[in-house]
Amino acid sequence: MTLESAKLESNERPEVRGRKSEIRLRIPHPLSPFSVVTASCRSFFVFFVSFVVPLLRRLPLICAHPCSSLAERRRRSPFSAVRLSPAYTIIELLVVAGIIVLVSGLSIPMLYPLFARQSLDQAADIFKMSCMRARSRAIQERRNFQVIVTIKTTGNQQQTIRVQAEHWDDPAYFPVSTTAQQEYKARMADPAEFLPANTQFVLRSGSGPYTYAPYTAAETTYTFTFNPLGAVASMTGVSTQPDGYVLSLSDTKLDRVMSLYLYTTTGMATSEEVSR
Repeated sequence: MTLESAKLESNERPEVRGRKSEIRLRIPHPLSPFSVVTASCRSFFVFFVSFVVPLLRRLPLICAHPCSSLAERRRRSPFSAVRLSPAYTIIELLVVAGIIVLVSGLSIPMLYPLFARQSLDQAADIFKMSCMRARSRAIQERRNFQVIVTIKTTGNQQQTIRVQAEHWDDPAYFPVSTTAQQEYKARMADPAEFLPANTQFVLRSGSGPYTYAPYTAAETTYTFTFNPLGAVASMTGVSTQPDGYVLSLSDTKLDRVMSLYLYTTTGMATSEEVSR
């Protein structure tokens, strides 16, 4: 290697390093309430362990001989002859654990609306996916399929959504005398899906600003029937709109309400949050 090539290589290295440093720039991620609470708890824990805990460990020496120097206090301390390994006591760990529990308890009211919103969105997605599945099954099987919504207010108070073929419970349409017929009938119905906890179907009443109230009947059933063309052929027990049908979902406290729309001609289901 000549002297000129060595100089050229040494001059090029800083530029390459500069390019690598530009490539390694990190893009900050958006913050969420959970990450903010986690970072705050972590910072408080580090501060407590770094500054408060050492002060608490030296507090007995300071209180025992307040007028003497630190070296003399250590010499007079009854623990000076014992060689102790650096560690934390049970009291210190309990204090830190108590502070973490306190901070976590204070952050729960801030995180509760996020969990409630997620549950209501999940309930709306279950209804929309059930309608989409019934519509596609009706087109593929060339027969009517139904979405059955069952609301029970007594006993276990289950609220379920089930997709099945029309007349699935009628032996005249679905006989089960042979194994092939039993397997065919089993394929014509899906297992019932339950709504998430803290969510419920509610009744909508009024014409201007709507009012919402929980169901009072022991059991209420809504049935949506999709034909082989993908449209909604019929329904039972649901309030109608000019272009379809509507159901209402809410949380148990009625703080947040969501309307579920099912359009007659297209058979598509959408959801929209109601401003109150």
